[in-house]
Amino acid sequence: MKKLKAKKELGQHFLKHEPTLNSIVGISQVDSNATVLEIGGGMGDLSRLLAPKCKKLIVVETDDDMFPYLNIALEQYDNVHILHEDVLKLNLYELLKDESPFQVVANLPYYLTSEIMERLFLLPMPIKSISVMVQKEAGERLCAQEGSKQRGPISLIASIRSESVQKIDVTRGKFTPPPNVDSVFLHFDMRSRPLVPYSELNKIMRFFNIAFSMRRKTLVNNLGSIADKKLLPEILISLAIKPNARAEELSTEQFIALAERLNITTN
Repeated sequence: MKKLKAKKELGQHFLKHEPTLNSIVGISQVDSNATVLEIGGGMGDLSRLLAPKCKKLIVVETDDDMFPYLNIALEQYDNVHILHEDVLKLNLYELLKDESPFQVVANLPYYLTSEIMERLFLLPMPIKSISVMVQKEAGERLCAQEGSKQRGPISLIASIRSESVQKIDVTRGKFTPPPNVDSVFLHFDMRSRPLVPYSELNKIMRFFNIAFSMRRKTLVNNLGSIADKKLLPEILISLAIKPNARAEELSTEQFIALAERLNITTN
């Protein structure tokens, strides 16, 4: 087989540092009765550590050149299924609807982090955990609390789906080739039921996007396109929200209450 080189266009940085790989598997808390979805199997360095620990491992890899390496790395495991697919084009609900419980473990392409994480958080089904390697800045956005400048729609939907998160900082020298940014591995323990019904997840995500559409503007200005701008200050005050508040100042619970008051969602 030819020697592989990381493809910049796919955001490839291979994690081969064995102690870090073992730490990742440990923090991921793989359930022996669970199906694990691994996004981006690469050459199988993480896959071969996951396979013995779970009931079933589904590896999604879009790169043609990786397949021979994946097959060799995982050929001894009968519980592994390798899919040659783009995860953004996969119907994840159809793939995973009969796999319960299921967990996600991934060394994500950094340029696709937000898109992939949003898709996972919006899946209308229970997820036991999501464990992902991301760029450190993306990790800060995913975990941002109210009042943080990093707060945004992705951090809100993360808090609606997950109840806690653990972090491991990973230096760039652990990757081949080293990325130009620092990384963090995040393990989200998912709620048994999200804070809003599964059927409302897409609605409230659209609401978050509108609320944060112009970050320097107040909520009243941003929400004026979907609610009566004259009534909004009074509604905010009734929910103990400042009438001149910006979106990043609200807690997840305040956002949920506001969405219900504006008939965006029902709970």
